[in-house]
Amino acid sequence: MPRPPVERGADPVRSPTDALAANAVRVSEARYRTLIQAISQIVWTRSASGEFVDRQQAWEEFTGQSPDEYLGWGWLDVIHEDDRLRVKQNWRRAVEAATPYYAEYRLRTRDGIYRWVAVRAAPVLEVDGVVREWIGTHSDIDATKRASEERARLFESERHARLSAERAMNRLRSAWSVADAASAEASLDDMLHTLSEGLRLALQADEATVLLLDVDSSELVVRASVGLERDVSQETRVRLGEGFAGRVALARTPVVVPHVSDLDIISNFLGGQLTSLIGAPVRASGRLVGVVHAGTIDAREFSEEDVILLQLIADRVAHAIERARLFDAERAARAEAELANRAKMEFLAMMSHELRTPLNAIAGYAELLAIGLRGPLTEAQLADVQAIHRNERHLLSLIEEVLTFAKIDAGRIRLEPEDVRVSAALASMSDLIAPQMEQKEIDYHLEACDESLAVYADVEKLQQIVLNLLSNAVKFTPAGGRITIAAGPRVLGNEVEIRVRDTGIGIPREKIETIFEPFVQLDRGLTRRSEGTGLGLAISRDLARAMHGDLVVQSEEGKGAEFVLTLPRGELSRPSGLSQQP
Repeated sequence: MPRPPVERGADPVRSPTDALAANAVRVSEARYRTLIQAISQIVWTRSASGEFVDRQQAWEEFTGQSPDEYLGWGWLDVIHEDDRLRVKQNWRRAVEAATPYYAEYRLRTRDGIYRWVAVRAAPVLEVDGVVREWIGTHSDIDATKRASEERARLFESERHARLSAERAMNRLRSAWSVADAASAEASLDDMLHTLSEGLRLALQADEATVLLLDVDSSELVVRASVGLERDVSQETRVRLGEGFAGRVALARTPVVVPHVSDLDIISNFLGGQLTSLIGAPVRASGRLVGVVHAGTIDAREFSEEDVILLQLIADRVAHAIERARLFDAERAARAEAELANRAKMEFLAMMSHELRTPLNAIAGYAELLAIGLRGPLTEAQLADVQAIHRNERHLLSLIEEVLTFAKIDAGRIRLEPEDVRVSAALASMSDLIAPQMEQKEIDYHLEACDESLAVYADVEKLQQIVLNLLSNAVKFTPAGGRITIAAGPRVLGNEVEIRVRDTGIGIPREKIETIFEPFVQLDRGLTRRSEGTGLGLAISRDLARAMHGDLVVQSEEGKGAEFVLTLPRGELSRPSGLSQQP
């Protein structure tokens, strides 16, 4: 502790009053220093110039410095080198201005460990305002400081995580926006153009391109590109592994090229217009669909976020591209099929006209012969003429079947449904089928049904279906057999069932589904006995389904068959009789 200074010119011999006053000051200072020592870890005093001039026991105990080391400005040596210059400068300014000093810095302990301390110092002034000395304290705040730093670190980490999450969410929104806008387009070309434009804007690039994989040639085909003046109408092709797009496709991962000079080969499509490139594969269910890439005219470092965004868009739009490609292929196939159907209809119409003309002539000449215009005919000649008539009518019916099937297949069949009384409709079939049954001596039985039972159907088409079923039954029922037709409401549902049963040869189980296919006959060996196109059942089922019904069969080989025609139930519009077409 420095001794109190002696005033210049003062008499060293003091009065008792002066001695008492000086003693009171010493007691007060001692009490003050004792209080400081009680509340602080390190208490020190420095000269008016800011240096250590006296021994500091507390400083020695904390820092391990000896007086020779810390006297003067040596105390700065135990301050952390990152804090030392700041402490020295701020302490000098406080000393020069004689203002209180506060600082926080790292101080090395006697164990060689740096701990954070809070330093407070204040000048002690003479009565005339001159600084006599400095009194200061060092408080250990290491635990508090490190806890504060940990809180700051956690806060910064949380802030960084929050910003990362926000950036990730923004990337997702951007990717969804681009992909959804592209997926909303009706055609594949519109989708790819919208996709390339969205990519260019999302990545803030000068160009964006979409290439799709041609599976047949294993080449990438440019389908859309925006941002640079060039012609993509020729659908530029890039081989896998060649050029930038080929490199991305081969790697199956995103690729960033800061400068095109890093590429061994660059396609003519990109040319020398771009400098930096970023690309990603488009994959659907693990299969390569194509490649998307973007580029800038000036050099640019594409970030990891750019890579993630591009891949997100590519992944999200991949299945939409696949669906659009399938839809376009289906639409092209449908257009081709419709064109083929039109050609088929035109051919069949022409064929019908060309065949009917000679058939009508044959029928006319046969009729002239039959009535004896060319002279009387013998019985044998008359029989031959009648055979000509029968075959002419049969051939004409075959032509009509082919034309009807073609109309159904092309969706050009016209229906005029109305309420039809079932009992009257079935009764009208008897006269049409009776000659064939009498010829084979088949027992035909029409079961009575409720007179009020009606179906909602096209009368002509209903009669055509029933006649086809009866004719089919006659063909495959041997002489002396039995055919039964019955009708009634279906047990479940608002429908009517018309059943045609026979005692014919039946249908093998494995062929039940195939008999409704066009141009299929049950037994090729029967063709000579049962000539036909093989279209009757196919036409009948298609007509039934066109009227919101169905046609099925139940059969067992050798035990006959039962065909069940189902049609919607109707409300009788007239008290009796068969409904007729207007």
